[in-house]
Amino acid sequence: MILMTGHGESAAAFRAARDLLLRHRGDYPAAIREFSWPQLTTFNWALDWFDVLAAEHPGRSALHITGGPAAARLSYGELAARSSQVANWLRRHGARRGDRLLLMLGNIAPLWEVILAAIKLGAVIIPASTLLGPEDLADRVARGEVRHVVTETGFTARFDEVAGDWTRIVVDPGAPGQAAAAGGWLPYTDSYQASPEFTADGVTLATDPGVLSGRASVHHVLDRAAAGGRAPEHLLPRLGQARLEQCVRAVERRRDRADSRP
Repeated sequence: MILMTGHGESAAAFRAARDLLLRHRGDYPAAIREFSWPQLTTFNWALDWFDVLAAEHPGRSALHITGGPAAARLSYGELAARSSQVANWLRRHGARRGDRLLLMLGNIAPLWEVILAAIKLGAVIIPASTLLGPEDLADRVARGEVRHVVTETGFTARFDEVAGDWTRIVVDPGAPGQAAAAGGWLPYTDSYQASPEFTADGVTLATDPGVLSGRASVHHVLDRAAAGGRAPEHLLPRLGQARLEQCVRAVERRRDRADSRP
């Protein structure tokens, strides 16, 4: 097993596990034979992986949203800096590790900025479809013990009757840097004034709920690797240990079933 401690070493162990699987994406027996789980005592995907990539390749394209007023293109360096600004701004408005943040945005740049910011803070993201109505939102806010809500200008009215003491943050999907405050809602544009330098408040354990909630699915990476294809570059950073364990266990179960056949 790979045993690493410290943020830089955690990133190195994470990268080594990912690279081994990609290297053997066309050789399943070799992948099974050589792979071992990295033991990460501390790990924060946004800080210890995304920001590491941003430092290595600041100009590489990380996010490209095409078409319409929400069209945007951000590099790794820009997205790392923006997410740190948002994390600092959320912290200034009371967001802390373990807080539940309900995120109800369409596919616009702030969606990805807030996701990364929440992971950096250790906040737990509750994704909410933009199709949800007032009753559904009230249920999620109550049962999820939501402390912060981030949504678009067109959806704020749906929260008018939602009870609770939660921070209200509004984004203008057409001009996220120019949203005006609406009754009790904080304009997302204020986050642009925050510092792009973020310091985590304490150790982030590899089992931290905020980290686990922020790990994107890696089914696509593993499926492409198993098929001998090349995983898309933008999916490579998504190799989260918890999700990866589930995927590989499923692969191992399929292998065991195949081995037991006459």
